[in-house]
Amino acid sequence: IEYRSRLFDDSVKMESLVHLFMLEPHNFDSQFAVVPDRRTKEGKLAYEGAIRDGKLVVKDEDVTQAVNISENAMSDPFIANLFTRGKNEHSIFCKDKDLGIELKIRPDALIEEMNTIVDIKTISRGMSKFGIQSLVRTRKWDIQAAFYLYVAKQVYGQDFDFIHCFVEKDPPYAVRLMRINKQSIENAMKEILPALVNFKESIETNKWPKY
Repeated sequence: IEYRSRLFDDSVKMESLVHLFMLEPHNFDSQFAVVPDRRTKEGKLAYEGAIRDGKLVVKDEDVTQAVNISENAMSDPFIANLFTRGKNEHSIFCKDKDLGIELKIRPDALIEEMNTIVDIKTISRGMSKFGIQSLVRTRKWDIQAAFYLYVAKQVYGQDFDFIHCFVEKDPPYAVRLMRINKQSIENAMKEILPALVNFKESIETNKWPKY
């Protein structure tokens, strides 16, 4: 657990906090702990207690920043509607109809009545549309989106839209919604389908190729 806490760097920490405050703010106390200065006896004891309880340690200023980001995003009625009318952080399972392997997704938000999946991503301030699209490809967020849509169609029997909700980490905490296009999904599926076939073969033969 301590190793996990050390790996929990600032960027991942902030994205996790923003997700929590936008989707499940009631779970903060069970997942995170705000620890005072660890150079003090009180801070050291608080840190050790948090690690022992499996919580992720954050600073008070991190929490304040994440709250500001999430409150700004949720102040937009359209965005607030997306995250209050569907299922948030809901695990979805299926057996692939062609390959017979078990699949799972866990969307940030799935709005069944709108056939829409929404995923929150934190980004740097002032990124252009081109910059965001490049980031999506670099971080393989298009692969994630295509896989989520692939599983959702098998579960619900309908095509879904996938929307990224990009929120800036610095003031004024601008928010941008971007629907991933059909061509990006088709390109991503060219990587996903062979990977699923390889995964099935590995399960059956218990031979797992190296990266």
